[in-house]
This record gives sequence, C-alpha cells and structure tokens, in this order.
Amino acid sequence: MPGIQAINQPKITNVRTPEQRKENQEKVAAGAGGAAGATGATAKAIGRRAAKIEEKEKTLQHMMSNVNRTSRTMLNNSEKVEGLFATFKSNIKRYTDDIITRLSKLQESKFIGPIVKSPVTKKVAGVFGGALAFFVLVTGVNKACRTGAIAIDDFKRQYHDING
Repeated sequence: MPGIQAINQPKITNVRTPEQRKENQEKVAAGAGGAAGATGATAKAIGRRAAKIEEKEKTLQHMMSNVNRTSRTMLNNSEKVEGLFATFKSNIKRYTDDIITRLSKLQESKFIGPIVKSPVTKKVAGVFGGALAFFVLVTGVNKACRTGAIAIDDFKRQYHDING
C-alpha cells in the first residue's frame, strides 16, 4: 500500500521528557488553582454585595414602616374641620404650634434659649400664629370672591347669549 500516506507514516514517539511532563502538570495545576482563587474572590465580592443589598433593604423596610405609621397617626389625629371660622381656629393652632416647634430648637442656645423658654414667647407665637391664620383667611376669602365673580360673569354671559 505504497499510495496511502497514513499507513506509511512512521510511528510517533513521545518526545517530551519526564521533567517537561512534570512542568506541564504544574502549569495546569497552577492555572486551575488560579481559576479557583478567582472564583473564590468573586464569590466573596458577591457575598459582600448581597450583604449590602440586604442591609439597604432592611433600612428601606424600616423607613416604609415609619412612613406608614406616621400616615396612620395623621389620619387618626386629623380633626374634621368644617366652616370658615372653624378652619380659621384650626389654622391658628397649627401655625402657633409650628412656630413653637421651630423656636424650641433654639432652647439650647446660650443667648436665645432663656427668651425661648419664657411664657411670653408662647403668647407672642400665638399672636403671630393668629396673624398668619388671618392672612390665610383673607387670602382664601379673596380667592373665593374672585372665583365667585368669575362664575357670576360667566352666568351673566350665558344668560344674555340665550336670551339675547
């Protein structure tokens, strides 16, 4: 069979020495160990990231529970206010409480603290709260008057268009 190349091919002998084989095995082992080390580092990084995400999720859940508790408290404590003067009285109380709350942050101040702690400050806060509520009342009445005037003018125009 002189025409077939594969049959006439001489037998391949192993040309690597035992030292070369050992070096190749060490290289393969080092490569596998390096890959395992990289996988371990990646797993640690993923674990840290997961811990951070879990911590953020707990914080978010805590915040949401506070928001829900606050909204329930506000709904339960809200008073049903009807009428112009009932709203006016409610606004006086709300604005006075807001002024007192803002001033209470200054109680620890060396110079302003004694002034804030005096009972006169609460009376002055009540006066300012009443003034703010009065301005809100006047603004609301003024807006209601303007809206009423627009509605009356619109009604007049429609009446004259129909009967005109």
